[in-house]
Amino acid sequence: MLTIVMTFAQLERETIQIRIRDNYYARGEKGMYLGGPAPFGFRKTEVRTEQGRLKLLEPNPDTVETLERIFKMYGEDRMSLCAIAKKFNNEAVWAPKGSHWDSSKVSRILRNPAAAQSSAELYHYYRSRGIRFTNDIADFAFGKGCYLYGKRNSNQRKYTDVSGHTLSLAPHDGVIPAELFLKCQEQLDGNRQIDNRKRSRITWLTGLTKCGQCEHAAIPKSSNFGRYHNIYCSGKVSYNCCDVEGNLGRLETVENAVRDRIFLWAGRYSALRSENAAVNTQERNRLSCRMEELDASIHRLIDMAAESGEITSRYLDEKVSELEKERCGLEEELNHMQEGRQEAIAKEVQDIETTWDNMDIVGKNRIAELLISRILLFHDHMDIEWKYRFDLG
Repeated sequence: MLTIVMTFAQLERETIQIRIRDNYYARGEKGMYLGGPAPFGFRKTEVRTEQGRLKLLEPNPDTVETLERIFKMYGEDRMSLCAIAKKFNNEAVWAPKGSHWDSSKVSRILRNPAAAQSSAELYHYYRSRGIRFTNDIADFAFGKGCYLYGKRNSNQRKYTDVSGHTLSLAPHDGVIPAELFLKCQEQLDGNRQIDNRKRSRITWLTGLTKCGQCEHAAIPKSSNFGRYHNIYCSGKVSYNCCDVEGNLGRLETVENAVRDRIFLWAGRYSALRSENAAVNTQERNRLSCRMEELDASIHRLIDMAAESGEITSRYLDEKVSELEKERCGLEEELNHMQEGRQEAIAKEVQDIETTWDNMDIVGKNRIAELLISRILLFHDHMDIEWKYRFDLG
């Protein structure tokens, strides 16, 4: 009986998810705004119709001029994403949410078709990228904006791979001519993101060092005809959004300091392995006991729901869902504490002091990325954020 009730509860949750998804796509097909903050250059407005109140977009007089400048500078003046970001930061023009500009913010704005005026050429461009349409090509002749939506992986940038997505015409008028919009898309399509680890032959700290003041990437630049390298804040050099003075230190000095901390970490980790094994056993027991308590509570609530009225039953179902969510979190945490994970780390750092000098940049970078989340650099010190934390003494 319990299994049947739990199965129906799971089916109900899945049905709700499907309803929400279908409603989302139905709103898009009708040209209704799909929710969230308005795209840069627009603001949300509300109109009353026979179907009720509808959210639509209209140009925002405070930002639409900046939006038009972005497209003209990139498409007509051939300015780079970085140059556009730096220019706006110099002019104290704020990015979305009142933040500083960088190349990724500019790229996202250029990719969003909400500002584009629909046309047959725009239709053909997105069709070539595997887009599904909810309007006929004849409807694209009126210069309306477009909504592009669809499922994407959580680790994938928006608009990177839009194959299988859906494009619907919006009720608002586009503000960027289709020809200019497509010219920008052609330039963006020619850009290619390069893996930092493959690009760098200078340091094994690539991708880990950040400016401690603005948290933009800290990058090495050669000085004195390449005989040594200093580290600079990219927020200051590329975007002019950081007021840190000078460089953040010599690359060789930073590398040696991080290397010594890794050696210290590895030695301390090896000494604590036996202690951690006992602690992990206690923690696993605690998590297992809590999961048993949650199972018992879930069973009691299900029994109560079977004998209650509709309103009470609905409340009990919500409590069951909360407890099941907590149990899933505990189960995931328990899985992360398996000994195999500890063994993998121990194998990587074993005898690291004797093997370090024989490693190439890629090998050292792999070790650093295994242990370190990021390194915040300041003029007089640095803070290392470890993925596996304990007191180094």
